[in-house]
Amino acid sequence: MFHFTFQNLDIAHKLDNASSPKDEYGKHLHPFYELILFLHGDVDYHVEEISKHLITGDIILMTPGEYHYASVDKDVMYERYVLKFPVEIVPEHIRNILKEKDPFFIGSNRVKNLIISLDRDFSIFSSADFYVIACAKIAEILVYLANYDKKAGGEVTRDFVANIIDYIQVNIKEDLNMDRLSKDLHYSKSYIANEFRMTMKVPIMKYIRSKKIILAQSMILQGIKPSKVAEELHFEDYSTFYRRYLQETGETPSGVKQK
Repeated sequence: MFHFTFQNLDIAHKLDNASSPKDEYGKHLHPFYELILFLHGDVDYHVEEISKHLITGDIILMTPGEYHYASVDKDVMYERYVLKFPVEIVPEHIRNILKEKDPFFIGSNRVKNLIISLDRDFSIFSSADFYVIACAKIAEILVYLANYDKKAGGEVTRDFVANIIDYIQVNIKEDLNMDRLSKDLHYSKSYIANEFRMTMKVPIMKYIRSKKIILAQSMILQGIKPSKVAEELHFEDYSTFYRRYLQETGETPSGVKQK
């Protein structure tokens, strides 16, 4: 087991025994990639509207801004590798392919072996050298997954919620509220809210705000002024945008640009 953090990488080989819930099991999203290699446990994993009961060797790839969480039987040891890495180390053409892929991959021994070899690399190289090796292996893994066509079995897609998510994604820059969702999707506000929360385990308006903040961060990094971003994404005012941004990311909008 190991945990490596250096510059913009966070890589770990984890083994959790029966215990109280871990924060990472809960629903969350973030502006970076996360890749998991599942080795052992009794776990159902959920990425947006897709769920799968994991089997040894399953690989899950969460792209930036995707809600995900794990339903874990904590009486069973939960072993996995977790690789977290930033958008900027992923070539644009690979990003475009991966965002159209399902998040679950099975039967990829090549990827599994690359990830497992990180244990050995971590034990024999310095942090700076391990960082170089890890970045190279992540790049190789992503190229392979981008060209990987085998479907993962056992996933459950809930079509109604999938349609809502597609609608939000297409209209994320608009002024989205329950009245508009009800009108455009032709269902009552209560039905939309209840079905979404039951599937995604998060209120739909919180989901929309989080998605807007992830997009806002990307826009600010492209050089757009935070005040302009707040306006384009239809926040009520800049102070509301500032507060939401700080809550979601832990930093201020201007802090992102400086970073």
